[in-house]
Amino acid sequence: MRKRLSYANVTATLALFFAMSGGAMAASHYLINSTKQINPKVLKKLTGKPGTNGTAGATGATGATGPTGPAGSPGTVGAKGETGKEGPKGEAGAPGGFFGVLPSGQTMRGTYAAEGNSSQGQYRTAVSFLLSLPSPPTAIHYIEVGETDPSGCTGGTVSNPVAAAGNLCIFEGKSTGNESNRGEVNPVNDEAPDISMPVYGFGVYASCETGTCVVEGTWAVTAP
Repeated sequence: MRKRLSYANVTATLALFFAMSGGAMAASHYLINSTKQINPKVLKKLTGKPGTNGTAGATGATGATGPTGPAGSPGTVGAKGETGKEGPKGEAGAPGGFFGVLPSGQTMRGTYAAEGNSSQGQYRTAVSFLLSLPSPPTAIHYIEVGETDPSGCTGGTVSNPVAAAGNLCIFEGKSTGNESNRGEVNPVNDEAPDISMPVYGFGVYASCETGTCVVEGTWAVTAP
């Protein structure tokens, strides 16, 4: 059956259209477009739990080193500090060569050597102590090659000269072309005839018999 449009049908259709569009327009006045329009209690229930943290991103590449900055200006000079306290006095040092006196009981050692010829007969050499003695030695001993060391030089040798306190021990190590007339010389002179023992050094003499002569050895002296 074919339906025909009539005034009543058109009127009804328009009424339905305006009813629907009017309702939509009315409804637009009640749309929620802000959380402030919701009751806080209701909003709290509607809020979901926080999600888990996402995976950390990869570390970025290190940037290029920047240029060196200009040097800073010098700082001001600091105030002078207070003078420190004086330290304790140090111990006395050992006597220096040629300037001091050998302490009592201490030993000095050294060597001697001399050369001469038969035309000159007697020849000699001098030895100076590095330190002077506090007083003259009480005994001087010249030990020729092969002789037994006397009291005051006991146990001494050319390679290891020794001397008891107050003794000067001269150990002969070599004697070539000499007569038996050889020994020690004391620094005695006309101005001080009472000085019979050395405090600054001594001398060694020998009488050459044939050709070229040599005498040499070592010595030790211990301060009285």
